[in-house]
Amino acid sequence: MSEIVMTFPPVSYTGWATTIMSSLTILQMLFFTYNPSPFMKQYHIPSTQAAKTIAFAIGSTNAYYLMGALQENTTVYTISMALKVIAVPLFWSFGPVWKSMVGVEVVTLALLAGCSMLDGRIG
Repeated sequence: MSEIVMTFPPVSYTGWATTIMSSLTILQMLFFTYNPSPFMKQYHIPSTQAAKTIAFAIGSTNAYYLMGALQENTTVYTISMALKVIAVPLFWSFGPVWKSMVGVEVVTLALLAGCSMLDGRIG
């Protein structure tokens, strides 16, 4: 009788980085959906419903990234990096309050690009 062995591809550096960043963001956005006042105060969002909607949208996007990371989907990594490049000038244009997000996007983009280089996907 033959033994059935299930093998899974090893999780890449990019997969680990995306999993950790997405999980932390989802947890933070769940908190902000429940209690949006710190989010509203930090980013000067006037409406509770708007803050909850923004938190839900960010959390949903990161759920997509998390699913892609758990499946080692390289297209998700590429989309994530492309959207971070697009997000930098967008957040910059929102004014001084949102400029802190520019740093977050640049650092996470550099982290994902570095992990992709270590995985041999870039360069």
